Amino acid sequence: LELFYQVVSQPTARLGIGVAMTRGAAAPEVVMAPRVPGDGVFPPERWRAGEWIRDRLLLPVPPDFGGAVDLTLVTSAGERLPMGRLNVPSI
Repeated sequence: LELFYQVVSQPTARLGIGVAMTRGAAAPEVVMAPRVPGDGVFPPERWRAGEWIRDRLLLPVPPDFGGAVDLTLVTSAGERLPMGRLNVPSI
């Protein structure tokens, strides 16, 4: 999974990205604990307004999975901000 962040203003808190995979209304089946974008090599505290940041996540998807992948931004204060949802068709 490749993510791109457009930096509007320099982040003032530590940020992490969390991932959950769900089928319908069921509880998340596969969850990736919040992690620092870029594996901490270029953490958000160093980002500057106007930059575009690319981040890659290795997300193992079960072969029979058909559902949604939810992306969440998690602040150091524990606040969870939804970033978006990807729908994954069954194969």
